[in-house]
Amino acid sequence: MMNMANLIIMCGNTGVGKTYIANLISQKTGYKHIRGSEVMAESEEKPPEPWPHEFRVRNYKRMFDKARSLLENDESVIIDTLFNREEFRKGAKKLTEETGSNYIPIEVTCDEKIVSKRLYERVRDRDRGGTPHFKIHKLRGKEFEPIKEPHITIDNSSGDIEKKIDDIISKLV
Repeated sequence: MMNMANLIIMCGNTGVGKTYIANLISQKTGYKHIRGSEVMAESEEKPPEPWPHEFRVRNYKRMFDKARSLLENDESVIIDTLFNREEFRKGAKKLTEETGSNYIPIEVTCDEKIVSKRLYERVRDRDRGGTPHFKIHKLRGKEFEPIKEPHITIDNSSGDIEKKIDDIISKLV
């Protein structure tokens, strides 16, 4: 029997609200939530920021390995990280092809002024689980390769996020 679990990948730059939205989707659907920052923290590697490409490749592999075991057990998964390069998105799509799962990319966007404020607050309040700086946000933004395949886009700048999430959930396969 074919596995029909979903793999949602949250694409977008640092500070746009990927984790917030992934948490909401996870709470409403029961999907397992894999956070790139947590997988990185579990790693023995502690590279300097901004993280070198080779480290990021290894971190994506660790996330995909975690997701694979869940997808193979018919559990739907959200991977919450940048996915700023097409090679990483292709890796996620390949994973769904190998596991017979549905591939659902979601791009999260947000107004730069709002992102700047969020990142300032995150640096100021270290208890929120991260210390990305606006400088890294700018660097990763320059590296972001446009998503060419069909995907869902959610603007996290304003509006009723709960309604937007409910609309996304209603479209899940």
